[in-house]
Amino acid sequence: MTSLAVVVIALFSHCLWAQSPTTAVHTDILIVLAGAQEVQYFKVNDGGISYRLTDPYPGDATIGEVRSRLEAQGWKPVSEDLFNPGLTNSHARGWMNFIDGTHDDANVFVWNGAWESTHGDRVEYSFQYSYTKDAGPTSEKAALRVMATYMSAPTVNVLREYVRRQHPPTGENR
Repeated sequence: MTSLAVVVIALFSHCLWAQSPTTAVHTDILIVLAGAQEVQYFKVNDGGISYRLTDPYPGDATIGEVRSRLEAQGWKPVSEDLFNPGLTNSHARGWMNFIDGTHDDANVFVWNGAWESTHGDRVEYSFQYSYTKDAGPTSEKAALRVMATYMSAPTVNVLREYVRRQHPPTGENR
């Protein structure tokens, strides 16, 4: 995993927790599944949500249910990472893991995916398991943390322009 991707994952997680809780918004795409615990809504981008579920790694039931509900509404999976153009998300590469040095070297497994509407709106989901140092899916059970953020088409366009300015193609000035 590239260092920029790890930073984006950390920022995504931080942004969700750093914002003030709000009431439910976009409940059709910021999906709270049955059995969800510690549900929190956030004012990140155009709406966000976080909760925990009991679903053993690799979370196939949870990811499948979210995918099914979004795609039934016409949302299409997008495999390119919004913040790292040219890199793929978990639709293409599956689960990744990293060591989180900010949390006692936890071994974190993450599946990040995005879907876009026909209007250019985007929803990004992150599914994470966090294990103690030197542990993993075969050694202990962990709750699945689900995080999602909704971005309207104008927000997506602003973010794409920001990323383009930060990482211009070769030969282009900032």
